[in-house]
Amino acid sequence: MVATAVVVPLIRLFIPVGPALIGTTLLPLCMIGDAFGISPVFFTIVVAISASTSFANGLESASMVVHKYNYWTLVDYFKSGIIPTIALMILHATVLLPLVTMMGY
Repeated sequence: MVATAVVVPLIRLFIPVGPALIGTTLLPLCMIGDAFGISPVFFTIVVAISASTSFANGLESASMVVHKYNYWTLVDYFKSGIIPTIALMILHATVLLPLVTMMGY
């Protein structure tokens, strides 16, 4: 569970587009979670949040348009996205599963 909360945001670096991230990670994670007795709702939330914040790493397709005009550089995206990504990793690893279990999943 903790490994998933850390690995999924890092996978965003290699699969930056949100729908592609969902398509490649959600089903395998839900199957692994089912084998370990962890609710697929947890993995769905982790993947959904990571996919929805994929614009922060600078490689998402909509963000690539502005590179043509030199408004921002990839280093700017990294600087602005590192703290939120680390915060999401910590929140996913510590807070999300208790919330999901409290809701009955």
